[in-house]
Amino acid sequence: MNENLSSFVEKCEELRTYSENCLEDLQINRRSAIYAAHASISYEHFASMLMLIRNHCPASAAALARPHFETLVRGMWINLMCDDSDIEKLFAWKRLEKLPKIVPMLDDIDKGYGADGAIKSFHAHWKTLCGLTHGGPEQLCRRFLPDGKICSSFSEEDLVKILKLTADASTFGVIPLLVTLGEQEKADGLHTFHSKIFGWSN
Repeated sequence: MNENLSSFVEKCEELRTYSENCLEDLQINRRSAIYAAHASISYEHFASMLMLIRNHCPASAAALARPHFETLVRGMWINLMCDDSDIEKLFAWKRLEKLPKIVPMLDDIDKGYGADGAIKSFHAHWKTLCGLTHGGPEQLCRRFLPDGKICSSFSEEDLVKILKLTADASTFGVIPLLVTLGEQEKADGLHTFHSKIFGWSN
């Protein structure tokens, strides 16, 4: 791993650690606990992505970008749209029936949390994330070298873009939870920390 990518991975680790710390010692009810649990799962995916990149497994790291993103989106949507009986069903470890597809979820979330299009803008990345997870052309085109040899050919630029999108989703996915729980100072701090390190893709 070259120096530029290594530095970016370290920045992502700093953000992930800061974000997870924001979730500590929250005064949460059963609804927000489900949201926080989804966020916690997504941060474990993020940590795994960073570990895989450090260990020269970029395809596997890229494949986790969709589960990371989708887990956050589900947590946000459930917090916003589900009734109390659905929350109790989740605490009984049962599946919810008829969850919408990801794009309608993003629309609901963007409107419900007043994101002014910032969350909806992730629509544009969904097909790419699916292809990276399911061995689509986004993976296949990065599995050949120019001489035809079959091995990983993810570039530094590829990995930085994937990690940047993951970092943005991580922050967008947790700030509404903090605001909902009255933790505006933590929410503002996370936004400022992210902006200082990365800026924004959207």
